Amino acid sequence: MSDAFQHGWALVKMATYKVGPTEFWDKEENDKGRSWREPGIDGETNYYPMGGSPVFGSYHTKTMMKPQDYLRLTSPIKGNHKGEQMYGSVLQDYMWWDKKKKQKNPRTENIIQGMKEGKPTYIPNLRIASNNDTTLGKVSQSRDIVGHEGRHRMMAILQLLGNVPVPIELSSNYFPDMQRQLILQGMPLRGQYDQEQLLDIDPELMLNVGDVQ
Repeated sequence: MSDAFQHGWALVKMATYKVGPTEFWDKEENDKGRSWREPGIDGETNYYPMGGSPVFGSYHTKTMMKPQDYLRLTSPIKGNHKGEQMYGSVLQDYMWWDKKKKQKNPRTENIIQGMKEGKPTYIPNLRIASNNDTTLGKVSQSRDIVGHEGRHRMMAILQLLGNVPVPIELSSNYFPDMQRQLILQGMPLRGQYDQEQLLDIDPELMLNVGDVQ
């Protein structure tokens, strides 16, 4: 194994990443039993780290990705949200609940507030298909995105830090050597809902996953 891959593997094994005022935690960090909850407003409970599961499936690796690319790959063209053309309005949808009334999206705003307070966040995730994967009710091929967790977190990071690359997790049930194959074969990731949305993985972003100031 080359020095570059050895260095990349050492970085992949890191469990926490500093991202501006918050930290991204991966599954290994959560497995240490450090999660907790606090009372929220109106009788609700806030859970920390913020966000959903950091990994799905048996295999996983990490890369750096810009929030706008993440949102582009995980947003449907037509909608189960407010926008009729989802990608054209995705940044607005996750920022505003009702723009005319100047009401911000409460879920995104809660994450932003928690990040500003230094509360940790689960690392955003993209679930990658294997050949002939049928997760979405159709046959998907390797590198098709078939699941995600993290759109509101990425919108929060976009507002706090701008469109800068941050660590994300790539996971799969049937793709054991994602890091090597995505780099060596150079196949782009393909959007979960809009398969015309493509993203090439930059080897430097996969081999140098780290903190974001």
